Amino acid sequence: MTWQTGLGQISRTNFSLNGKLENSSDTNFRAINVSWPALAFALDLGSITQTSNTLVFGIGLIRNPVVSYRIANTTQHLSHLWYSRWGNVGSAVGVCYK
Repeated sequence: MTWQTGLGQISRTNFSLNGKLENSSDTNFRAINVSWPALAFALDLGSITQTSNTLVFGIGLIRNPVVSYRIANTTQHLSHLWYSRWGNVGSAVGVCYK
């Protein structure tokens, strides 16, 4: 599996030309409405000879707090709902493999 962050068009071009991504991070942060940033993954599945098996991927946001905002000069922080049940990322992700 390869990955890349940055401009969506650059990731798509790299994949189209090379069949893989560069495993690199673009740290030039920008507004979404300006240049469409992307997080891209590519997985070489090899030669596919049948389609009876299923492959499932999941991507999650684990930042905590997930949302911060200000009301009446006070900053409010909100955590994910899953955090109230499992308390840490390892416990929450572990549920997926059981």
